[in-house]
Amino acid sequence: MKRTGVLALLWLISAVGCQQTLAPNEDFISLHERFHGKYRPVSSVASEAVDANFDGKPSTDMLVELRDLATTDLRIDINGPSVYRSERFFGFYHAWPEQYVRNPYTSKEPVAYDSLATVNYNWQAVSRQFDFDKDIRQMQLKPDKEPLPDPEQFAPPKAVTIEAGDRVKIINSKRLYTRSGWKTVEIVTVYKRYTTVT
Repeated sequence: MKRTGVLALLWLISAVGCQQTLAPNEDFISLHERFHGKYRPVSSVASEAVDANFDGKPSTDMLVELRDLATTDLRIDINGPSVYRSERFFGFYHAWPEQYVRNPYTSKEPVAYDSLATVNYNWQAVSRQFDFDKDIRQMQLKPDKEPLPDPEQFAPPKAVTIEAGDRVKIINSKRLYTRSGWKTVEIVTVYKRYTTVT
């Protein structure tokens, strides 16, 4: 009887010791609960003040300067293997209100500030796959498989990091049309999840 109890205890220890544990950056169930969903910007700050909304007041607050940025989504998909996919899938869909600037008489983009030019915005989204680093502090975007139509406009972010409260911080370099002409600025935008439904 004593021997059976000892054998049972040894079997239990070996069974528990042989369980496979996933690395935090591979545990798609936990990652899905933390990150899967749609996000909106809670802050967006440029490296220098610009007047992109042409109100005469340059600002570093891109939520003020860029029309529609406040309602532009970041979508993160965290999905495990399923009947539709043999491997897990981490998808990053980043939309941005891109400026389209034209002089109505020449139909060309001005090279400097032009008071006759019209500025229209179009939500442009780029999708990429990514992996988390082992500490779940960064999203490492995978390189584009195909060349993009406009590499400057659709350039990947310089960095994507996880901040407190599982907010996502994206650092981009963007070319903006302003009252001072064209400016290239670095923009740091922090996103907060507002829904888990994608």
